[in-house]
Amino acid sequence: MTRITIVAIMLLIASVTHAQRPEDKTYMAGGFNYQLASAAPLDYIIDRFNQTRNLIDEMDKVSHMSGAVFAFGFGWGEDEKFILLEMGLTLGGSGSLSSERLENGVLKKQDLKVTSFLINTGFAYLIQTEKKFEYGAGLFIDYGGFRVRTRTYNSNQTAPDFKDIGESNTLVGLTPTIFLDYNFSETFGLSFRPFYRYQLYDNDLQYVNKELNPNTWQNDAYDNQHGAMLDGFGGTLLAVFFF
Repeated sequence: MTRITIVAIMLLIASVTHAQRPEDKTYMAGGFNYQLASAAPLDYIIDRFNQTRNLIDEMDKVSHMSGAVFAFGFGWGEDEKFILLEMGLTLGGSGSLSSERLENGVLKKQDLKVTSFLINTGFAYLIQTEKKFEYGAGLFIDYGGFRVRTRTYNSNQTAPDFKDIGESNTLVGLTPTIFLDYNFSETFGLSFRPFYRYQLYDNDLQYVNKELNPNTWQNDAYDNQHGAMLDGFGGTLLAVFFF
């Protein structure tokens, strides 16, 4: 019998025996989030980078952010209705966005990466059915920041560490969230949370344009380099431990 089969049987037994969310309980959670992220100001700068160079392979734009999530909260309720108060940390990364070009007969690569962190504080209202499945809605206020990082190297060399372009940029937003939870026992459950992250704060990325496009950035309109970063739909999957 494989380990996966054993774990599946244990979860099934736990869900059949007793699967109600405990009332008035503290909980901790950890998991993973994935977001289809919009980055219009940075996308414009990447477009200018691709347009003004003789590239063999053009640099991709930011399409997603993903990373670990950690949360701590308290829930209390009466019968099958619950209020949650929660604070968490969401980490994100775009992965490497790469380009290649020939320079003096040498194939050179330039990579770009965006990393982010958000402190999430909010609440949710949940309704439980059949003492297992619960659903509801919540709203989080997000505060954090992001960095744009780059590196340039010959393709036949080991890639160096990324270096920061400028300082961390501020993120402030709201994240309405749907909660779809399944409680396997009084001590363990899973929470799937579709969300939309809306940024309230516009970012000025002219400093990134100056770094990536030193010969052309002064000719670019300011409005194209200014706007909200990392809006978009996404989802979070968390393992939740009640204690």
